Amino acid sequence: MGVEVAWISEGREQKQLVGDSYSTISRLATSRWPRLVETTCLRFIDAYGDTVFNQAQLPVLYAEIKTELNFQNSQKDREHLERIIKLIEVAIGKVHTYIIFLGD
Repeated sequence: MGVEVAWISEGREQKQLVGDSYSTISRLATSRWPRLVETTCLRFIDAYGDTVFNQAQLPVLYAEIKTELNFQNSQKDREHLERIIKLIEVAIGKVHTYIIFLGD
């Protein structure tokens, strides 16, 4: 099972979800991202637990995922990251909401 990404309210009400049927995030979070010590957000995404990003962190997360597109050769991985980017774009600036990576 992959790591789903959701835009949630403060009460954990799900507003929008990006599934991970190809385990793209699981793979990146266990192999590539932990080694990226220069990142602020990506290296802390836990493939096995939930990772929550607040409004102050979303612009940084957004920029880091956009940068990740340059390192992905797989079209499926690129498309998946693009869906997450779109989700974050919608969530940025919406008070009392968060982006959560739902680990296995």
